[in-house]
Amino acid sequence: MKTKLLSILLLPALLLTLVLPVYASDGVEEMARLDTILYLIRTTGLDFDPSMTDEDLLRQGLQKLFAEDPESFNKVMDAILSSQDSHSMYIPAGTYDEAFAESVSYVGIGITMEQAGDLIRIKAVNEDGPAWKAGVRPGDFLISVGTTALTAADMPNVASMVRGEAGTKVTIGVRRGSQALSFTITRAAIVVPNLTGEVLEQGIYYMDLNRFDSSAIYGQFTEAMTELQESGSEVLILDLRGNPGGELAMVMYFLNRLIPDEDVEYFAIAGRPTEQSANRRVYVSSGLGPDLRKIILLTDGDSASASEVMTSSLHDLGYAVTVGQTTYGKARGQQHLIFEEDGAAAVLTTVRLIPPSGIDYEGVGLTPDHVVDNYAAKHPAASCRPLDFKLLSKGDRGYKLEQLQKALQALGYLDAACTETTFGGKTLDAVNAFRADMGLGKMTYLNAQTINLINSSLEALADTTITVDAQLGKALELAREYLK
Repeated sequence: MKTKLLSILLLPALLLTLVLPVYASDGVEEMARLDTILYLIRTTGLDFDPSMTDEDLLRQGLQKLFAEDPESFNKVMDAILSSQDSHSMYIPAGTYDEAFAESVSYVGIGITMEQAGDLIRIKAVNEDGPAWKAGVRPGDFLISVGTTALTAADMPNVASMVRGEAGTKVTIGVRRGSQALSFTITRAAIVVPNLTGEVLEQGIYYMDLNRFDSSAIYGQFTEAMTELQESGSEVLILDLRGNPGGELAMVMYFLNRLIPDEDVEYFAIAGRPTEQSANRRVYVSSGLGPDLRKIILLTDGDSASASEVMTSSLHDLGYAVTVGQTTYGKARGQQHLIFEEDGAAAVLTTVRLIPPSGIDYEGVGLTPDHVVDNYAAKHPAASCRPLDFKLLSKGDRGYKLEQLQKALQALGYLDAACTETTFGGKTLDAVNAFRADMGLGKMTYLNAQTINLINSSLEALADTTITVDAQLGKALELAREYLK
């Protein structure tokens, strides 16, 4: 029998396919009955071999059970492993890659949706996905899939309606301003990137890290760190919300690349003690990290395992402050023994994770320095007056420009920090981005057609709600303070 022992993985299982029978008792009565039956066999069994032990009898019975009912093996192995602790388990053949996926992927068209009052709004469109290539844009309202008209009440089922087999087609209808548009899109495999990074503002770099699994992600991370330093950013906002964890070695590489000081003991793990030693390993930094003013970590209840290692290490050592919600609470690591014949795996907890503070957060989680909840609010379009003019040319200024900039900001085309006092530059770029999403070409001025489309979009959004990312907002507020 060939097996493969993977390095320690730090994440909760995303899939548990085994459901054991539920009994009225806690199993004590059944174990007492088992002892009685074993005693009966030993003392009175006609064909009992006196050289056999209770263990031999159990092995003999289990072998017969497994031969007659192969599925029973999965249940027995899961019961044995899960009796050790809440993280240990048996993963049946064919389910390991789903339970411990290295990335998030699905077959669909590449859109993210949200409820907006009674409507379904397309919040984001994957620029590498088929919906973007077909012309679907953020801010469109999804009004139909195939021949089915949609309302917000259909939201729980829309994803399954849009998804399907790769290569098949789906037709969606959207409302964009006053326009009703239809797109026939070929479904494809969509891979959600594990890491993205960008400069949010001068001096502030944002990195969204979804998991620590893929070996390629460290290369992406070092590229993002290079971009951070070349941009002159002095504050890093590291978003670990929804990050379920990954491989122990990987998060240690990340931490070593983030910590600017040498010889800092930034984390420790401890296995089962032996007679010779405490079986403890301490990780020490090499001083590779950039000299930042501060790292701001965003966490929530789905930030688990490896993401909690990163959070506790950087926070305990004073390199980071934390914003968001209390983390999952997994301070144990598992080894994965994979059976190469069919890909089944035994997952067993083998190490305790020890942050610099020494505090065991298992089952408790890490409470952020700044506890912040996101919330729903009326769309910014609700506070915008309709544009009440017909033309705006380069160089124009005054209330018309201010009205236009406020409308474009509400629609998500212009940064709120824009300070232009004459029409042109970023404001004109925003107008042309809006026109492009409406299927129109570039212009050097603002005409009545575009104004009417902007007003229609504002009207469509005015009665909807949005989810305000107050957690990111708080992180930005703190980042600006650290830059002063």
